[in-house]
Amino acid sequence: MKIVCFSLILILIQLISLKSNAQNYGNSGFDITIGYQYQKYHAIEIGIGHGSRGDELGSLIYRNYHICSEILFNTPQKTITGFKIGYSWSAVAGTVAAQALYYTNFEKSALAFRPEIGLSLAGMIDLAYGYNFYIIDKLNQTGKNVFSARLTIGQSTFKKKNKSKIKT
Repeated sequence: MKIVCFSLILILIQLISLKSNAQNYGNSGFDITIGYQYQKYHAIEIGIGHGSRGDELGSLIYRNYHICSEILFNTPQKTITGFKIGYSWSAVAGTVAAQALYYTNFEKSALAFRPEIGLSLAGMIDLAYGYNFYIIDKLNQTGKNVFSARLTIGQSTFKKKNKSKIKT
């Protein structure tokens, strides 16, 4: 558990440092993600990330690094909590993402990798299908097929790009 907490702290520091690197993409900033999932049980997720909108197609390209927490309900024994870190890329109407996940009921745990693909409204609303590839599964209570609906809002969604003028 100490390794997971330490890793999440390092990733949070990395997300904060991305603020300066993402300026090349146009609008950038911190975002909040909330969502619903179904993977054998109902789940909710909430998290923070750092997103940026690209200039290639105006505001239709969206990139996001994120840290989220998942809570799975209706499990037979205890409520399962999940922590995930990931990256998503959305363009016009599609999205692809990759997540690293750690699930626990505070007695047993599981570690998984989840690629996702789905539909997106320019990175603000995502409907995705993912598949959990388990590296370690001592929990054996989470599903492999994951259907999710997410809403991402924040600075990169609403902030207007400042165009700098070069004086000659």
